[in-house]
Amino acid sequence: MQRFMEKARLILWVLAIVVSLWKPTLQDEILCEETYELESTLETVIVTSPQYPSEYPPRTTCSFSFKAKSYHRLRIIFDVFELERANNYGSCSYDYIEIHDGVSADAPSFGVWCGQIAPPIIISTRTRLFLSFLTDGSIQEVGFSATVTMVNSSYVENVATPDPGACYQLLDGQTGFFTSPGFPENYENNIDCVYIITVDSEHNVQLRFLSFDLEPSVNCVYDYIEVKDGSSQGSLVLGRYCGGSGNHPPDIIESTTGSSLYVHFHSDYSQRYTGFKAEYIDASIGFPSVGSGTTELQNVVVCEGTIITTSKHGMFTSHDQELYDTYPPNKECTIIISGDRPDEQVYINFFQNDLSPPNEGCGNEGDFLEISTNPVTWLCERDRGHYTTSSNHVTVKFNSDENGNNNHQGFKFTYVLFYEDPYGCDEGYFMCSNERCISEELVCDGLNHCDDNSDEEPHACGEGFSAVWVIVIVILVIFLGPCCFCICICINVTTQKPKRNQNSNGNTVVFANIDPPPYSARMPPPPTISASQNHAYPPVPSNLYNQPQSNLTINLPPPVVRTPDQTTISALGLGDRRQERNNILPPLKGAGKF
Repeated sequence: MQRFMEKARLILWVLAIVVSLWKPTLQDEILCEETYELESTLETVIVTSPQYPSEYPPRTTCSFSFKAKSYHRLRIIFDVFELERANNYGSCSYDYIEIHDGVSADAPSFGVWCGQIAPPIIISTRTRLFLSFLTDGSIQEVGFSATVTMVNSSYVENVATPDPGACYQLLDGQTGFFTSPGFPENYENNIDCVYIITVDSEHNVQLRFLSFDLEPSVNCVYDYIEVKDGSSQGSLVLGRYCGGSGNHPPDIIESTTGSSLYVHFHSDYSQRYTGFKAEYIDASIGFPSVGSGTTELQNVVVCEGTIITTSKHGMFTSHDQELYDTYPPNKECTIIISGDRPDEQVYINFFQNDLSPPNEGCGNEGDFLEISTNPVTWLCERDRGHYTTSSNHVTVKFNSDENGNNNHQGFKFTYVLFYEDPYGCDEGYFMCSNERCISEELVCDGLNHCDDNSDEEPHACGEGFSAVWVIVIVILVIFLGPCCFCICICINVTTQKPKRNQNSNGNTVVFANIDPPPYSARMPPPPTISASQNHAYPPVPSNLYNQPQSNLTINLPPPVVRTPDQTTISALGLGDRRQERNNILPPLKGAGKF
C-alpha cells in the first residue's frame, strides 16, 4: 500500500510539471487600453504593439485612443509594420489593426491592415482617432510602431508621386470619366490602380458608375473597388464594392469632407471581368435628370453649362427656339453622352445647323461645334451631317463669340445609343436593317435613327400591312376556292347514308335510293326444310321448283323462327294469304333486304 501511494504521488508530481509548462499556451486574453491627449502641434506620441520590438503575445486585444484640441486633427504614420499575413482570400482575419475616425470601434473605419503592407498616412476628419489591435492564438510577429501628431484642421497631405509605370491617374476639372485598364475588354489579374479625383476646392465631388462588372465575392475580398473620402489612401472609407448581389455601388457617391475622392481598384490572381466605367462631376453642378434613361425625344434639352446624360436617346439645341430667334453670344456649353453598355455606340444626326460664319478657319475662333470623334469633327456655318462614334461615349462642345449672330438659328441634333447584333435585339429594342438595335420608342417618329431609315419604313410602322394581306387572301380564294368546293361535294356524296324505315312489324328495313323492284323479283327461293327439323311450317311440295327435294337442302345454321299461334295469324290476315298462294311459304326473315 505504501508503494502504491508513492507511485501516485510521483504521477501527480509529473502532471503538475506538465500543466505548469503548458499553462502559457492556455493563458487568458491579454487586454490593453491606452488614451492620449495632444495639446500642441509639436507634440509627438509613439505607440507600439505589446512587447515591441519582440514578438507580440497571442490572444491580445489592445485599443489606443487619441484626442486633439479643437480646430485640429490627428495624423498617424507607421514606421514599422509586421503582422501575420492575410488568409488565402486576402482578408485580414488573423492578426490585424483597424483605424477608426472617432472615439471608439463603432466610428467609421479607415480600413483594416495586416501582413507587411503598412497603412498609409491617415488624417482624422475631426479631433478623435481610435486604433484597435487584435491577434489570434498562433503565429506572432514583431508588431508595429506608429507616430501620432496633431495638425491644423486645414492641413492637406501632399499626394505621393507614383512609381513609374504604375496604374495611377490624377483627375481634375468639373467633370470627367475614367475606366478600369482595358475596358471594355477584361482587366488583367494582380493589378492595383489608384484614381484621385479633385474638383473645385469649395465643393464636394460626386461619383457614379455607368458600367460595373467585377468578380463576385462575399465581403468583396477578391476583386473590388474601394472609395475613400479624401485624396489619400489613408482617407475615410466610404465603401468597398464588387460583383454579386448587394455588392454594387450606390447610384451616386459623394464626398463629405472636401473636394476629393480616392478610388482604389484591386484584382486578385484569378478570374477576369470587363471592369468598370465611372464619371465624376462637381457636386455644385450635379448629375442632371436628363440621364434617367426615360427622357422622351420630344423633350428638347437646351445646351447650358455641362450636361452629362446616359439616356438612350435625346435631342439637344443651342437655345430655346420657342422663345428666342437666335442663340446668345459668348456662350460655352458641353454635352457628354455616355452609354451604360460596353458594346454601345453613339449615333448623332445634326439636322439643323445655322451658325454665324467665322472670320478664320472653322474651330479656331467664332461660332463652332466640336465633336469628339476620331479624328475630331468641327461644324461651322451650315455644316450638317450624321456621325457614329467607335466607343460608347462622345462629347459635343458649342462655342459662340461676342459678336452678333444676325438671327442665325443655331443648331439642333438628335442622338441615339445603339449596339449591333446580327442574331437579334433584346426586348424593348428595334432591329434596323443594318443590324443596329435601337429603342422601340424611336420607331416611326419621323426621324432617321438607324442611319439607313429602316426605322421609318412602312413595314416598321405597320403601313401597307392590311393591303398586302388582302391581296394574299383574294389570291387564295380565287385559286383554292373551287378546289375546296369540289372536295366538299365529293366528300358529301361518298359519305351520304342510305335511308332507313320500319315495316309494320317494327323491323328496320333499309332501302336504297332507287325504286324497289316488284315483290316477286325480290323474293329469293326459300330453302327446303328437312323433315327432321322441328319447324312449324307446313311441308313444301317436292315439285315446287321442279327439282328433287334432297338437292335443295342447305348446310346453314337453321334460322330462329318463332311459331305464331292461330290468333296471331288470324289477326294479321296471314291465313287467307296462305290459301291464296297455295300454301307457299313466306320468305325467310331478312330475305327482303338488299
